[in-house]
Amino acid sequence: MKSTFALIAFLLAAATLTTLRAQTAEVTGTVIDSSGAAVPGALVTAKDLATGAVVSTKSNASGDYTVPYLKPAVYQVSCQVTGFKRFAQGPITLQVNQVLEVNVTLQPGEVSQNVTVSGEAAPLATESASLSQVVTTRSIEGLPLNVRDPFGLVALTPGAVMGSNFGVGGGTSDFGRVWYNSDFYIGGGSSGSQDVMLDGAPIVVGDFNKAIMNPPLDSVQEFSV
Repeated sequence: MKSTFALIAFLLAAATLTTLRAQTAEVTGTVIDSSGAAVPGALVTAKDLATGAVVSTKSNASGDYTVPYLKPAVYQVSCQVTGFKRFAQGPITLQVNQVLEVNVTLQPGEVSQNVTVSGEAAPLATESASLSQVVTTRSIEGLPLNVRDPFGLVALTPGAVMGSNFGVGGGTSDFGRVWYNSDFYIGGGSSGSQDVMLDGAPIVVGDFNKAIMNPPLDSVQEFSV
């Protein structure tokens, strides 16, 4: 199973939910009827098209919903409630640390009837003011990396500058630590001002706040900077 990791600059708090959310994705939106009125209590489901795994929630009194903690994958989002046709949209590709807005308009009818929207949702990050870039599996597998180090792909991100110690390694006095491999600067910040997490768990050493290990390149699905 391939892993995902994130590099988060100027992280001020490492709460469990924040850490987990940084490694996953979520779908959020509003459920309305054809007149524009909110539809509460609608069952919204995100289905992983590769594994068949589903995560469900219900819209609140305002029609709003959120399906959090979804692993990066390709999904179908569906919505159903008595008195309306079942809505489905997909395939939708979710990337690590992405919040995707999928609004639902239900049409009157039976749940056994379907309204299907094919294709991707517009990839607009309307639910977050954060700036980030995802390096995908295609880049990880296709771009030449003579160091075989996924941290080398951080350089693809605008505003990222590699430090002079990148790739040197921690040295013998540091018991083989490889924290120099995460020697880079993001958005004008200093080296070591970022957090590095692998599948939701921090992998930085406390005294330098740099990565203590490198995931094997072939095991990385994607990452977000």
